[in-house]
Amino acid sequence: MAMSDEEIEYENSMEDWIQFRIFHVKHSPSGRTKRKRNAMGAAVVGFAIFNGLVAVGGNWTPGTALPAALFGAVAAALSWPLTLLGVRKNAARLYAEGKEHAGLGWHKLTMSENALHEEHADGSTTNSFDSIERVRATEDYVYIYTGPTSAHIIPTEKVLYGDLAEFVTTLASRRRAGD
Repeated sequence: MAMSDEEIEYENSMEDWIQFRIFHVKHSPSGRTKRKRNAMGAAVVGFAIFNGLVAVGGNWTPGTALPAALFGAVAAALSWPLTLLGVRKNAARLYAEGKEHAGLGWHKLTMSENALHEEHADGSTTNSFDSIERVRATEDYVYIYTGPTSAHIIPTEKVLYGDLAEFVTTLASRRRAGD
């Protein structure tokens, strides 16, 4: 039997998977770039639509630029919540289309000398410590990234066995030992 700092069992759900996708979009460099582009694009489009509608109505004056700018600002402000809504919907749709649901339900992570082993209802996987890209923690989750957009998703409130803080500390030391 593995020591408690080398093993952890947890459960996760579709909502946990969706929260990971949202976290990734919020914190990845490409996600930050997308957020800036969406906001800028929404502002420009909002400004142009407002001015276009006013011009078509024949009532455009220099004074209509301020309401157009405000309209653009509102469009920019709404772009991020709408982006997150889209991420949530797309993540749920993508996962529902798949046949494999190994990401949901019961998981057991165990560390050996040079790898992290995962058992789940549909089988098992092994990742060398070198292949773990990074570990990110929030108040509600620990994400152990095994690729640019994939991770072991551990909800802090759904740990069934083991000490999550000790597990993450041990994982960090094993990863450093391999450097």
